[in-house]
Amino acid sequence: MARITRPRLSWWSLSAALLLAIGAALVLLSPVSGQAKAKGPTAAVAASARPVSAAEPLAARTGGGIAELTKWEYATVPLPLQTTKAVLDSWGADGWDLVQVVPAHPGSNGDGLVAYLKRPKFA
Repeated sequence: MARITRPRLSWWSLSAALLLAIGAALVLLSPVSGQAKAKGPTAAVAASARPVSAAEPLAARTGGGIAELTKWEYATVPLPLQTTKAVLDSWGADGWDLVQVVPAHPGSNGDGLVAYLKRPKFA
């Protein structure tokens, strides 16, 4: 009858596991610095509350830090297969971001694709 032996753990692997456990415990138990303690996005936005205009750049309106909640406007655009790039380029020049392109509904009068676009809405 053959004897089945289990592989023995060497002292190298045991010491490596012990060092990893100690390192993980030190990382988890170390105090968090003041920079990392955030009060949350609402506190940062409330602290910088001031009147803003839509003409200001986005970084200036949000204080360059935590962005305010972005509101979006959406558009759906039929894409003719022959002029897909030209249509997307013209919408992109107006600030629209392509989200998805899907096949047109079979019953629609479009000949192939529909593009879903979005851009930030500045009220």
